[in-house]
Amino acid sequence: MFRFVYKDIDFSHKYDAVVPPNAETVMHSHNFFEIYYFLKGEVDYTVEKISRRLEPNDVIIIAPGSHHLRTIAPDKPYERYVLRFPLALVPNYLQNDLLHSGAFLLGNERLKSYFEKLDMFCDTYSADKENTYILLTSTLCIILVCILNASKTPQVQPMASSIVTKLIDYVNANIMKPMDMQTLSKEFNYSQSYLGVEFSKYMKIPLMHYIRTKKMFAANAMIRDGAKPTYVSQLFGFDEYSTFYRSYTKIIGEPPGHKGADKLPPPICSEIFRFYAKAARLYRAAFSVRKKQKISASFPKRKTRPRGRPKSRSARARRRYENFYLLFPASLSRRSA
Repeated sequence: MFRFVYKDIDFSHKYDAVVPPNAETVMHSHNFFEIYYFLKGEVDYTVEKISRRLEPNDVIIIAPGSHHLRTIAPDKPYERYVLRFPLALVPNYLQNDLLHSGAFLLGNERLKSYFEKLDMFCDTYSADKENTYILLTSTLCIILVCILNASKTPQVQPMASSIVTKLIDYVNANIMKPMDMQTLSKEFNYSQSYLGVEFSKYMKIPLMHYIRTKKMFAANAMIRDGAKPTYVSQLFGFDEYSTFYRSYTKIIGEPPGHKGADKLPPPICSEIFRFYAKAARLYRAAFSVRKKQKISASFPKRKTRPRGRPKSRSARARRRYENFYLLFPASLSRRSA
């Protein structure tokens, strides 16, 4: 077992002797590739509109922006390899084929020897991260070539309901067009509530959140290829760039055009990234409040001005004198001297 996190890759071989109950991940997506090689356990895996009960030696190719979810049976051993890497690490002649390959590759036992080499490299060269990085990325290219050559075999069929499959296909085919619940309702001749309930029942996320996430990942691919963020925001139907900027930063984890867009974010999951960003904002807010308290504590507390109007004229005159003394104590002390 190992986990190697260095530069822009996160490779790991994980084994859980006992999986805790209710071990179900939320439906999520990320801005990097993930190769999942299943060895042992009882897992149901969903990638977009396709669901499957995994068998040993099954391979899952999760492209950037693909929503996925796994449900793990409790009290059973669970073993898998997980390789996470950016698209920039893939050779140019493999990128297009990898982006359009199927999500599931069934029962490819030949790949097991290449994944086992990752264990050997991490055990032998663990002291030198640079050499380990070169060996792991080289083996990754071999694994990708084997996957793409084997992916020509028949793929598993979609297991989602027909309306959810049609919605996913429509969103992917019309990703640049403006879409809302009213437009989709007219397109499919179903009520807005029915479309939302059916989609959320299978995908575990709201339909409009899915559409917005798909748009942001498609926009990220164009910006990474050199397109200007302002042009991309107009192309995807955003009337205001500020709206596009907020959505892009929230989903991708970085502002549009950031130089580190091809690298893995420091926390692997964007949800974790947003959690730490929120914690940092709360810390800064608490620090600023504490700083104001220290500044106010350095000044002497002034007596509060009594409320209500005195009844007698002499009392009112005395009140005016006291208020003036509170404001200008130095001038009165000089006068009395």
